[in-house]
Amino acid sequence: MIIILSIKNDEEHPRISSSNCGVLQIKVSWAREKSNFTLRMQALILELSKRTPVLQIWKLLGENHTKLWRVMNHYR
Repeated sequence: MIIILSIKNDEEHPRISSSNCGVLQIKVSWAREKSNFTLRMQALILELSKRTPVLQIWKLLGENHTKLWRVMNHYR
């Protein structure tokens, strides 16, 4: 039996729950695998990082600074 779990916000990737395999993340075209962010969110983080300190981005987006640094380091 497969149950499709809902997407709570733009940052979450769709997941399915299977009694055989547990919870699996679905591959989608609008997000990088295991990034925790959509490509649009990653683009926003990169644009903000050009002129805004990470501390301010962290406060603005309410995201963990480690996740922000991972996005920025991936593309630089």
